[in-house]
Amino acid sequence: MKDETLDEQKVGPGYVHRIDLAPSAGHTTSDVSWLHMCIKHAETAAYLVDVEHLDRFIADAMLREETRSRIVAHDDGVMVLLKAMRQGEGFRPEDMISLRVWIDADRVITTREADVDPIMDLREQLALGKGPSTSAGFLADLIDAHLAEVDSTVDALEKAVAGLDAHRLVDRDQGEKACGELASCSLTIAGLMRHLSPQRVVLERLTGLSYHFVADRHRARWGEALDTLLLLLESLQSLSDRIAIVSAQAQRMQDRHQARFSQLLSVVAGAFLPTTFVTGLLGMNVAGIPLADHPLAFASVAVACVVFATVTLYYLGRRRWWHS
Repeated sequence: MKDETLDEQKVGPGYVHRIDLAPSAGHTTSDVSWLHMCIKHAETAAYLVDVEHLDRFIADAMLREETRSRIVAHDDGVMVLLKAMRQGEGFRPEDMISLRVWIDADRVITTREADVDPIMDLREQLALGKGPSTSAGFLADLIDAHLAEVDSTVDALEKAVAGLDAHRLVDRDQGEKACGELASCSLTIAGLMRHLSPQRVVLERLTGLSYHFVADRHRARWGEALDTLLLLLESLQSLSDRIAIVSAQAQRMQDRHQARFSQLLSVVAGAFLPTTFVTGLLGMNVAGIPLADHPLAFASVAVACVVFATVTLYYLGRRRWWHS
C-alpha cells in the first residue's frame, strides 16, 4: 500500500489513497485500482472531474454531504449511494453516514465524510493481499460487510427487546431504567429502518445490471444481499411491533392500577361520608344540639362513627368492590 502522507502531498488534501485491488487468479498484478477521497476538501471536486473524468453530475452526487440511498447507472459505470454504520465511542447504530461508490471496468472510486467500518475492513484485507479483484466484487464485498454489521446490531437489539416486558416497565424499582432501554431501542429501530428501507431499491436494481464488468456471480451476490436486507427489515419491523405491544400492555397495567387506586379512594370517601354528615350536624353552633351537655357525648359519637365506617368497609371488602 502506498504511503498516505506522500499521496496527500502529491495530489492534494482531498486524496486519501489509491491502491490496487487483489490480483485475480493467474495474475501477479491487478488492473483495477481503488481511489479513496475526502469530500471535506475543495480540491476533491476538481480532481474527480478533471483528472478522473467523472461526469460532473456523478461527481456532485459523490461530494454531497446529505445523501439518500440510491443508484445511478451511467454509460460506462454505476454510482451507488448507501448509508452505513460508523462504529465507535459516541456513535449510535442509527447515526449512519453516507457510503459513496463509483465502479466501472477498471476502477473503484469512493468518497468519505468519515470512514465507515466496511471501508476500513476492505483496506486492511487489500493490505494483506486479499480481498476483491474486480470493481463489481469490491461493491459486493462492501455491501456484505455493511449488512453484516447491521445484522450484528439487529441481533443485539433482539436480545435487548427480549429482556423488556410490561412488568419491568411498571415496576417501581426497575421501571425508569426499563423505560430508558425501551426508548433507546425504539430510536435505534426507527433510525435503522429509515436508512435501510431505501436500500432495497438499490439492491434490486443492482441485480439487474448488465455491464460487461459485472458477472453473474456478482448479480447473485447482490441478490443474496437483497434477501438479507429484507430479512433484517422484517426483523426490525417485528421488534418495533413487539415494543408497541409491550408498551400498550404496560400502559393498560398502569391504567388498571390507577383505576383501582381511584376506586379505593372513592370507596373510602363513600364509607366516611355518612359519619362526616353526622359530625357536621353535631358541630353546628346552634341551640338544640343533642347530647351537648352529656359528658360521654363525644366518646359515644366517635365510637359510633368508627364502628359504622369499619362495618361499611368490611361489607364493601366482602363484596370485593375495590378488588375487581
